[in-house]
Amino acid sequence: SARVPFNVIINTQPSIPTTNATQTFCSTATVNDLYYYPVAGLQIKWFDAAVAGNELAASTTLVNGTYYGEFNNGACSSTRVAVNVMVSQALPALNVADVHFCGTTSLNDLQVNPALGATVNWYDSSIATQTLSGNTNVTTGVYYVSQSMNGCESPRTAVNVTAIQALSQPNAAAQVFCGAATVADLTATGTTGATIHWYSNATSQVPLL
Repeated sequence: SARVPFNVIINTQPSIPTTNATQTFCSTATVNDLYYYPVAGLQIKWFDAAVAGNELAASTTLVNGTYYGEFNNGACSSTRVAVNVMVSQALPALNVADVHFCGTTSLNDLQVNPALGATVNWYDSSIATQTLSGNTNVTTGVYYVSQSMNGCESPRTAVNVTAIQALSQPNAAAQVFCGAATVADLTATGTTGATIHWYSNATSQVPLL
């Protein structure tokens, strides 16, 4: 028979995508959040299986498991790369009351009640990227605290800190009462505005009422 000409086009197979083998996300993340190193002219596609399977929409919510990405150049697809995904639950912001302290106090001394296993992070501003050491001595001002676990960090909470001048020892003389008397009848002088507390002995931690 007569010969029939035809054209043959051989397309180059794209390279395998470069990515992080394990990726951690906080709370809600989607397929669009999966990291890979982009290459000009190639489009990334994500699947739920190493071969065949279902192509995942960019808006698909990520769950714990393995995802597979391939590059596509419009004609050919690369071998797929596996990405192990771990989705951690986001932690809530800490609820911290205003802090008043006497003398010298460090950030480690401030009570914030984080979640079990969480790490406490202190900052000197709401947008700072560098955390403060827990040994930092605090002064009057505003500090910001968050908690983190498994790579997820909570929103920051502003903490108002006030340094109070160390109080002097109160002065009290020997006192004599006739008949019945109560702690409320005792008198002493101290720093103006300060509340006097009475104790049953020199080392007691519980004030008398």
